Amino acid sequence: MILANPDDRLPRALVAWYGLYQAAHVLVNARGLYILHSGGTLDFPAPPPPLGWPAETIHMMVIIGWVDLVGAFLALLFVRGYLRRARWRMWLGTLTLTISVYAAVIYNYWTIASGAWAGKNVLAYVVVDAGFLPVLLLFYLFCQWGTRGVFRDPATGP
Repeated sequence: MILANPDDRLPRALVAWYGLYQAAHVLVNARGLYILHSGGTLDFPAPPPPLGWPAETIHMMVIIGWVDLVGAFLALLFVRGYLRRARWRMWLGTLTLTISVYAAVIYNYWTIASGAWAGKNVLAYVVVDAGFLPVLLLFYLFCQWGTRGVFRDPATGP
């Protein structure tokens, strides 16, 4: 069952949230990548585990950080196109939401596997994940719309 039409209030509000989330994400990722490339220790929004970040994790942080940064810029382009009802908004939204969900899964995996979800660090990770919940709902709506053919242009066919 489709929960909403792409132009309804709920999806538009979720897209606006996604834009705010990704704008903050650009700043956080740029800062994090600068810290990692300059040999510093990443501390926000991912506080390190008690014994520090394992070397393998740092390499993964850099890789996913760059992919996520590019995805965040593309997401901002998507948000602009979505709110202006651009013809390409649905395929770019599908791409950027997929990148975002993928990056969130990797982020949570590496932080849990490295032992960073310990002590007072847990609150920081819960806050980041809570801010991502509306993005997951938007991703769910995109999946529903994709299976229902909402992305097809009625003027040109499938």
